[in-house]
Amino acid sequence: MRVALAALIGSLALLTLSTAPANAVTAYPISLVQPIFPADMGTLTVTSSTFSNGGTIPFPNVSKGCGSAQADGQDISPQISWSAGPAGTASYVVTIYDTDAPTGVGFWHWIVFNIPPSVTSFPADASRNMVAGAIQGFGDAGVSAYHGPCPPVGDKPHHYFITVSAMDKMFTGFGPTAGGARVAFLMSKVGKVLARGQYVGLYGR
Repeated sequence: MRVALAALIGSLALLTLSTAPANAVTAYPISLVQPIFPADMGTLTVTSSTFSNGGTIPFPNVSKGCGSAQADGQDISPQISWSAGPAGTASYVVTIYDTDAPTGVGFWHWIVFNIPPSVTSFPADASRNMVAGAIQGFGDAGVSAYHGPCPPVGDKPHHYFITVSAMDKMFTGFGPTAGGARVAFLMSKVGKVLARGQYVGLYGR
């Protein structure tokens, strides 16, 4: 009986592993799943002239002092463009998030909210020249600005997801101290995401 019970538990464990979400990204110590795109949510097309979707993030866009045979990174935020949101779009939110950081909860590299609805692109280095009205939140590197990739040496290339969300409102009462979790909460519970798009870059050392 005990042997049969142990076999049943093992089978259930394998079943659980085999039914993991298809969009789960392998990370450590756990797998993180990217933002959900409900069937009724609109889609934004996100592009970048800095690197191809799924391509390697160039060195000028990585973190200063991250180490290279050439020169230090420059923390230059990448160029990003996105298609206009649907009717009712009052602002955009742009985030860059590393799903593979060795934290168990990922790593927020850039958080920008209250981007005016007339803005549908950021030039390279927009973090140092942010458009009027937009607010850069407090990332996990401890700065209210873009912080480039700097994964641990020897890791497989990390996934850096650029997510652009069209929101139904501007967020009041929040400033540069708002972190990624707070902004994500505002987006899902205080506001409504009307449309969303993603673009991913890879970087490893």
